[in-house]
Amino acid sequence: MPRYNAEISAGSLMLTESRRIASLLLTNPTDTEWDHAIKVENILQKNTHATAHRQAQLLRKRLMTLDHEGWKLIAESEVEVSTQLLLAAAIKHSHLLGDFLRDVYARQIRRMELALNEHLTTWRRMLEALHRFEPNRPALTKESVAANALQQLETIRDNLTPYQQVNQIEPLIQSVEAVNAKLVEAKREHALLLLEKKITEVNQALDQAHAQADLRNRALMSLQQIKLDIAAQTSIPQIHYLQEQSGNLLDSAMDMISAALKSTTVKPPLAAKATGDSSTAINLDGEQATQAVTPLPAKVIRAADYSSKSYLESEAEVEEYITKLRAELMAAIKAGQRARIQ
Repeated sequence: MPRYNAEISAGSLMLTESRRIASLLLTNPTDTEWDHAIKVENILQKNTHATAHRQAQLLRKRLMTLDHEGWKLIAESEVEVSTQLLLAAAIKHSHLLGDFLRDVYARQIRRMELALNEHLTTWRRMLEALHRFEPNRPALTKESVAANALQQLETIRDNLTPYQQVNQIEPLIQSVEAVNAKLVEAKREHALLLLEKKITEVNQALDQAHAQADLRNRALMSLQQIKLDIAAQTSIPQIHYLQEQSGNLLDSAMDMISAALKSTTVKPPLAAKATGDSSTAINLDGEQATQAVTPLPAKVIRAADYSSKSYLESEAEVEEYITKLRAELMAAIKAGQRARIQ
């Protein structure tokens, strides 16, 4: 069995995540309980199941080098104590780290060589960059420049003697960073454009309902918040998730407007219908008044649900899909609902 493995590259000490895994181990979880905590409860707060599983396995193997008391100290002690114990566990788990500290780091410290600090800083930057790029990896690997640079970085990371390659790390990170920034910006702009359309729809419904300031604030607050979240996000999967969530928030805002109108019994003011006003005009005692328009309830139609295949390959399959989708859309309209395609 090889003395060294590359598992340490899957993550640093990860204090916060290690505390959570230590707390979980203290409960002596079954395999089912472990999977539920990592994948369903997502106690590590990762964007994908793959990342959560990989880091959880690393931390579990690392912490299994300690006993029950060690887990308790990591989970409950002060940061300094927990960090020292995690370092000890990491050294016990990884011969690569232990031998590096003993044979390389200790020798360099004795020689007072400043170059080591520079190499360690660069190495940490590489590990942090690979961790940062991980959520966007599926998109990055479709771009030749980024895919090649990522492969080279991972080769350096997995090399047991990478010292002669450290000077290649910074240019490679910059190559991936440039592509990553471009991909994230394109996805972010697209998501924000779609979100602006949803905000416009809510504003139009509020105008038609003659909504007061309080209702406007409540109806738009969540959409405005998710707009800020998307603008600050650098993970493409997370941007996509927030984009999908904005559809649910649109429905909630429309439902809020509808409920507010149903609970309000204020008589509409007598006023002539303004030129270009598309709202309904009613006649009271010979006078015209503008009537508030209540938004119809929404029904989400998930277009992909109406095909059993990922790819449509014939006219017959296209016709069948369109027929099913049209029937669902018409059913929603006939039921007095508004269909939102997702």
